[in-house]
Amino acid sequence: MKKVAIIEDRYRRQEQFLEKNCINLDDYSDILENFIEEKSLNLVEKIVNNIYSDLKDFEIIICHKSIYFDNKNTEIIDNLKAF
Repeated sequence: MKKVAIIEDRYRRQEQFLEKNCINLDDYSDILENFIEEKSLNLVEKIVNNIYSDLKDFEIIICHKSIYFDNKNTEIIDNLKAF
């Protein structure tokens, strides 16, 4: 079971950070799920609607505070905090 979820709506930002810091997320694939691109958009839409089935098994959820989805970044962060 994976324990860490990363939700990144701007994959290029993540990619640049990982390259700069010589981090390969594949090294952590046994415990980490990286929600990027279409996968992140689908997940964020669920979070806006208070649907957390995709996140229920994770112990840690990482999300950039500036995540963007239909001008609802505050709602997304607040929903995640409440979850």
